[in-house]
Amino acid sequence: MSQQPDGSEQMDLAEVRWASRVNPSTIRRLYEADAHGIVDEELVDEVGFALYARCQSILRVTGAQHGQVTCPRCEAIVARKGAGPWDQPDEVIICSQCGWSVRWRDYLRSYQNKHLVGGGATAMHEAYVEQFANARSPREKMLAIDRLIHAFHWELVSDPGRPAARELIYARNTTELLTFLDRLTYGEGSTPGLRESKAQWKHKVTASPWLRRTGFHPEGWPEPDSQKARH
Repeated sequence: MSQQPDGSEQMDLAEVRWASRVNPSTIRRLYEADAHGIVDEELVDEVGFALYARCQSILRVTGAQHGQVTCPRCEAIVARKGAGPWDQPDEVIICSQCGWSVRWRDYLRSYQNKHLVGGGATAMHEAYVEQFANARSPREKMLAIDRLIHAFHWELVSDPGRPAARELIYARNTTELLTFLDRLTYGEGSTPGLRESKAQWKHKVTASPWLRRTGFHPEGWPEPDSQKARH
């Protein structure tokens, strides 16, 4: 249920919390251990649950963008009257199940500029939440983590766009993020499937028109012709 403001300023924005992007150094340590055949269950869970929480935040924000706000107190879905994120900014969202309330413009500001809108990677976030929750071993969790951080927006329906990891892993810019992903450690002890996934990732990088415009190309690969022509 939602309604227009009645003059009351008592809101529950403090209960709205978003998971931060994951520290890349933790992911780096995970891949280094995995490359040596070390199954560090604690480290797998540290990375896996951090990504899980981040994906949940992204899915909630994406739902809110489309008018479906998840109550942070009781998990009920509250439908907005506004059709889009910029409609009816003074609308007060009230959960009919527990009474939690927030003014929409304040809720909107809470997630702006935090890389929390799923866009063309929403399906990957949904898949990860399900896969990680159902994983029965550290190796299964590792595969779910790897699939997620190497995904690209829109890759399921068209040419790969920007990396989904931009919303998941902290980096100052896309080039820094791609360089980080490209330099993750792999070895004979890596979880089966990870090195094959890395090869597929490199292919997607070179196939993405959006990424080609950044000037990035994977380490060890021939320099693109467009770059050679500049020398």
